[in-house]
Amino acid sequence: MNPEETFQCAVGKLIFVFGDFEELLTCYLCKLINHDECVGRAVTDDLMVTGKIKLLRKLAPYFHHQPDHELFAILKDFEGLKNKRNGFIHGTWHNALIEQGILLCSQRKFIVEKKQVKKGRTSFRLSQGDLIKIEDIEALTNEIESLKDRLSIVNDNLHVLDIHDTTK
Repeated sequence: MNPEETFQCAVGKLIFVFGDFEELLTCYLCKLINHDECVGRAVTDDLMVTGKIKLLRKLAPYFHHQPDHELFAILKDFEGLKNKRNGFIHGTWHNALIEQGILLCSQRKFIVEKKQVKKGRTSFRLSQGDLIKIEDIEALTNEIESLKDRLSIVNDNLHVLDIHDTTK
């Protein structure tokens, strides 16, 4: 594989692993919402991953005997990684140093400078971007995959309480 194809494979794997994690979130939510997965899917179908996380944070306390600290730890860790992933996936890639195994990924967003240009005015600039190595993408993929494995265990061990049963 040439260096460009190697980057493409690394980004592709990141996309797949992220999708698997999001699917596990959906499965967890479906279990909480209703024993019939179709109802859960109908509720979560139009939600992006951030919406699913917010809904899960709202619903989970109603369905557990005690707070699920592992679930909330996973979600917290994932939110930081999600932002890095979004920077890679939605960034603009430049092949400047591809032969050295490095690409430039810039997010074309305005950055607010801390300094004041003139009294009462703030300076703006476009993001210059970050130099990204294949190893950076692979490390992020591995972190998300690890969270996915942890979430899978939490999902497998989920025993939904019947919120209508007041004897528990």
